[in-house]
Formats: sequence, structure tokens, C-alpha cells
Amino acid sequence: MISKCVRFAHRRLRLTVHFVHRRLRLTVCILAIIIPMLLLKTAYAGTDATQIRIEVKTGVELVLALASLTERGQDYNNYSLMAQEVRERFADFKEHPAVLETQKLMNSGFGEDALVMLALCHSGPPEFKQIAPYLSGAEFLDRLSVCQKEEREKYLKRYMEKIRDFYETSHFGAFLAEHDRDYQQVRQIAENVLSEKLKDGFAVRDVPQALEDFYREKKASYTLVPSMFGPADHGSGFGPRVEIDGQVHAYVVFQNFPTARIPILDNMHLLALHEFSHSFVNPITLKFLATAQREQIETIKQIFESSISDTWVVSLLEHTVDAIAARICLNLFGEEVANKVLTMRQPHEIYIRHFYNKLADYEANRDKYPTFASFYPELVSVENLEAIEESAKIQEQMRK
Repeated sequence: MISKCVRFAHRRLRLTVHFVHRRLRLTVCILAIIIPMLLLKTAYAGTDATQIRIEVKTGVELVLALASLTERGQDYNNYSLMAQEVRERFADFKEHPAVLETQKLMNSGFGEDALVMLALCHSGPPEFKQIAPYLSGAEFLDRLSVCQKEEREKYLKRYMEKIRDFYETSHFGAFLAEHDRDYQQVRQIAENVLSEKLKDGFAVRDVPQALEDFYREKKASYTLVPSMFGPADHGSGFGPRVEIDGQVHAYVVFQNFPTARIPILDNMHLLALHEFSHSFVNPITLKFLATAQREQIETIKQIFESSISDTWVVSLLEHTVDAIAARICLNLFGEEVANKVLTMRQPHEIYIRHFYNKLADYEANRDKYPTFASFYPELVSVENLEAIEESAKIQEQMRK
């Protein structure tokens, strides 16, 4: 009797062990499938290139502080409170070589936007090590007219040494540390701006995806760089880009954030659309112009040389970016917001609106034009440019 009980118990134990073993193997197999999926999802959520990062850049604040110390900077009306404080705090450094060199650069056309791009090509203090090559062409190096072409990069290295010396001797880092709470507030407000829902759940942080959908092109990263410097009566921004190992990193540097008097939550999406677009439009445009026919170049010059900027190339870029921003706004928010963008640059609306209307051909023929780059020659074709010029003449006659 005892023997039968032992055999029965042994059999039950074997069945139980076998059952547990099978369940354990099944559980391990399931986990082997699920865990990598969860890890992949987590990694993707943390490294999604279309997410907007927020970074305060010491180098950007430093070059804008130098700009505010120049004679030109002092002449700005209603300059930011931070710039006013810098002029008082560092009054004894107005003759520092970095300030004098900044004045020289700005007077020659190497403005604040170029200074910001220079700062982004370098790491933060105290090293200010160059981490990205300087962009050639009209966006950056060609604007450096204070030295010979072959000396430009050496000149910028010497200029950065002067900036480094200013940073150390003026104790500029300690000055920024005193404003640490202000910059924490800046970051928090910027984060709130990114998350604010606009229409149909669209938020400012969704701008990069909207841009990539339009251009059919990707960038390595998108970063909003809020700055405490800039005109006090409005918000203004720059859209620089940095290229590292063939990867393009897009930036929006928003000046005088968050004390600008414009309604930030109502306009940040427009600023982001415009400024991030420069990282797409600028290289496409400059690449095209490098190989365009002389007739086409002359036609573009004739139309844009007396427009919204000192140079016809910058005017062309701004008109193109405005038209695209309006087109994206039409699709996202409707005609009212699109018209707001189109009418921002009076009396040059007619040029922007013509590009805007032409872009409808791109949107309707994505099979023929898989990317914006493939459509760009159509946008600036001689035929299209002549139509713009004719429309402008008719409008001018109507005004008379």
C-alpha cells in the first residue's frame, strides 16, 4: 500500500515538474519576444529625431552679449533687459579686443545671425572647441569680408581666441550663473510652449514632423535655443544649422525669450515653421544657384535684389521660406493663418503669394516631385519668375 502511494506521489511530482517546466519555457519565449519590443519602443521614444530639444547655449548668449556691447548694439532701441544689464556690468570691457572685433564684423555685414551660427559650431566654455565645420557660401563664410578668402577660417580661430579671453577675464560665466533661475524659467516656459495644443491636437513640438512631411527630407535633430537677448518690443529668431559628419542639426534661436511682448503661444508655431525651414531651403537653394544658368541668376537678382534684405540671395531664401510656411499652415490650420503668414512682409506679399500658389503644383504631383528639392527648379524657373515680375508690375500700376 505504501509502495503504491509512493509511486503515485512520484508520478504526480514528475507531472507537476513537467508542467512547470513547459510553462516556464513558454514564459521565457514570450519574454524573449516582448522585452526587445519594449526596449525598441523605449529607445525610439527617447531618440526620435523629430522631437524638439530645448537647450540654453552659453556660447550663443556670449556672442549676443558681445554684440550688445558694441556701438551698434548700444544704438538698438528698446533693447532687452539682459542687454542693458550687460552694458552696465561690463562697461569696462567695451574696448576689449573681442568687442572691437565683433563691432568690425557687424559693420561689415557679419550680423547677429552669423555670430550665432559661429557659436553653434563650437562647444561651450571654457574650451570653445570647434565641433562643426563652418558653412561655405552666402550663409556664412562668404559674409566674412574683413579678410581674404583663404584667411577666413584662420581669422575665425583668432576671433574665437579673443572671445575665450573675454569670457575668462570678464568672468562672464559667473554673470550667467547669477541668472540661473531666470534661465530655468526660460526652459520651463519653452517646454510649456512646445506642449501647448493649437488645432486638432497639433502642438509646436509637432512642427519637425510637419516639415519633414512637406520636404520629404529628414534632419538629425531639432533644437530650440531660447535667448535672453534681443529687441524688447518683439520676438525675433534665427534658423541656423550645423552639419556634423554629413548630418544636419537644425536650430531655432529665439531672441528675448520669454519677455517679448508678442503673444508667444500664438506665434511660436509660425516662428518654428519659418526658422526650422531654413535648414531645408537654404542648402537646396544654394546648391541650385551654384549650377544655375546666368540668365536665370540675372532674373532672380532683378526680382529680389531690392526686396526684403540687403542681398538678393537672402531675399530669395526668405520669400521661399515664407511661402512654404504659409502652405503648411494652410494644410494644418486653414486659410486664415496662411494669410497671416502671407501678409507679414508688406509690400512684398505678391512675390511670396506667387511662390505659395506655385507650391500647390508640388503638393498635387508628389509622384512627379518626390521631394521639395526635385521641385525647386520649377519654383524658380525663368517662366515662373517672369510671371512674378509681370504680376508685380500690374500691381504697381494699379496702385498709381
